[in-house]
Amino acid sequence: MRPAWKIFFAGGVSDITLYDPGYAPYRELPTRTLDGVISTYVLEHCPEEDIDWILDEISGFSTKFVFCTVAFFPANKSLPNSDNSHITLKSMGWWADKFEETSRRHDRRKYQPTAIRTPSNMIFI
Repeated sequence: MRPAWKIFFAGGVSDITLYDPGYAPYRELPTRTLDGVISTYVLEHCPEEDIDWILDEISGFSTKFVFCTVAFFPANKSLPNSDNSHITLKSMGWWADKFEETSRRHDRRKYQPTAIRTPSNMIFI
């Protein structure tokens, strides 16, 4: 599978910033806005009570687009306490509402939230 950013940018990309709070080389949060933010299969690992601020932070870093994928299925891995690592398993409608609410809070940019349902996940653009 091709990295998500290559789907959007077939060429001409000269500046990519990586961020992953769980991986030391990319743990530093960006200090500037970016054209776009791509988050694939991360949000379902975040606690439900944190989703709103996480989506706000993601949207705050983007000036042009946000691309997110969200899984609807339990993970094959468990946390040390035996809970499934996909701790926020919600319906397509729940996630669509969250993305709609976020786009309304960040109305300085034009958003067209699009939900694409595949058999096991959902993609928001």
